[in-house]
Amino acid sequence: MLIFLLYNLSLVLYICGMTREQLLTDQCLKVLEKQHMKFELKFQKILNCASLEQNSTYLAEIKTEDFHLEKKQTYVHSSQTVDQILMKAMLEGEYPPGSTLPPERELAASLGIARTTLRESLQRLARDKWLTIRKGQPALVNHYWQEGNLNTLENIIANTDEHTEDFVVHLLEVRSALAPAFVRDAVLKNPAKVIAVLAKYDELEDSPDSFTQFDWNLQKQLAILSGNPIYILLINSFSEIYGLMGKKYFSHVNNRESTHRFYARLLAAAMSTDALQAEQITKEDMLKSIELWKSSMS
Repeated sequence: MLIFLLYNLSLVLYICGMTREQLLTDQCLKVLEKQHMKFELKFQKILNCASLEQNSTYLAEIKTEDFHLEKKQTYVHSSQTVDQILMKAMLEGEYPPGSTLPPERELAASLGIARTTLRESLQRLARDKWLTIRKGQPALVNHYWQEGNLNTLENIIANTDEHTEDFVVHLLEVRSALAPAFVRDAVLKNPAKVIAVLAKYDELEDSPDSFTQFDWNLQKQLAILSGNPIYILLINSFSEIYGLMGKKYFSHVNNRESTHRFYARLLAAAMSTDALQAEQITKEDMLKSIELWKSSMS
């Protein structure tokens, strides 16, 4: 009788550990059937045992983890992970701009999460302009390229597996518009510090990794020395993709040599405290880097 009660209590505790949304899914029935067979096998072993010692051994196998769904089966996603799943779905065209997401109950069940977790994710996506939340209606997918912000850009970069050549060129064009201005301001306001940053270029190891790291740090430092904090926020938005782009770009010897010459010219302008010359040199190099990138990728 005791064994029978323990067996039924096991299933009850297992079911109580499930959320309402989990109980509504078809997967739930399969999981419960599996757990039923699992518990039945263990308790059958106990009934067949010849000694108390063996009983204790089999009872020890029925651990607390048996009374809860495995995370990989149901509670797979934190709300941040749900953000990424939904953003990828939008970027890959599963939910194109102008379309709607499935109803909350359906979407939560398909993701194996509670509706409260889904709502947290939808609120963040709405804040970053991916979605428009409408009371009593499914969320509307926005035209995020037109309505997005810096967070949107960072998430597009982070959640796109393979960036197109056009996308990279667009980023380089933005850099070519920004960099001359913040380099000019940095040389104008902090020439000595600009010189100190650039002076290390001659010790640079001739490798893609070294050039990528130095170039990224140089741009960040010059943006900081410009005195305009907005520049650094914009530069930081490119941090994730820059490492990938930089290693590809600097894998070509000609590109490293061209950049090395740029550092030398920029250092000379900084030592002369010629901010306008530094601006012009940077503009020329940024435009040239776009052409080099295109030729490197062709």
